Amino acid sequence: MMHKLTFSTLLFLMLAACASQPTTHAADLSGTVDQSYDEVWERLVVHLSGTDFRIKSIARDSGVIFAERARFEDSLADCGSRGLASSSGRNVAFNVFVSESGGTTRVEVKADFTESRHLDKSRWTTECSSTGELERSIIQAIKA
Repeated sequence: MMHKLTFSTLLFLMLAACASQPTTHAADLSGTVDQSYDEVWERLVVHLSGTDFRIKSIARDSGVIFAERARFEDSLADCGSRGLASSSGRNVAFNVFVSESGGTTRVEVKADFTESRHLDKSRWTTECSSTGELERSIIQAIKA
């Protein structure tokens, strides 16, 4: 029994070594909009409400929205290669910060992407690197 367990552990470690780390992308996570805070806030809420993101909390006075989605496309984040592991789910959670500054409004998006993986009975979560596409799309939707 011990030999079988040792072999399984060794095999798992060898297969996990086939996976690669995600590539870090230089992403612009913020933007300035030549609109009032109220206009930007309204556009942001309307935009997010029209997507499949779930708004989990919203605080207009402090300028923060927290939202998430239970899946994301490869174009939004790089999770590295899985090796022989399989993906059992992906999640993105993000905060949007809105602040007024001298007649313009600053919008900053901070997103966390994760992928759950499994191989045989082992399960783990991998942090993914944002490509910046999600952040840019939110800021562009407000500017449009």
